[in-house]
Amino acid sequence: MLSRKRRPVTFDAAVEEALLLDAMLLLPPRQRFAVRSVVTRNWSVTDIAAHTGWTRGQVHNLLRAGLKTLSEQGGSAAAPS
Repeated sequence: MLSRKRRPVTFDAAVEEALLLDAMLLLPPRQRFAVRSVVTRNWSVTDIAAHTGWTRGQVHNLLRAGLKTLSEQGGSAAAPS
């Protein structure tokens, strides 16, 4: 039987991932869809626009707003209290 060699996951990395997932769930649905499509599906703005019927400008604005929110929440979550 073959076993996978796994890199040990540190507690801090697991917490960061959980915080990111929580922040993603707080995004409005269209922002969440746009960000998730770019990150997990590797879709471009054009791809998202083609699949949704949104304009490229709308997609760009959704991505910008979603990523800004995630970076702001990530920064505040990582800061010591």
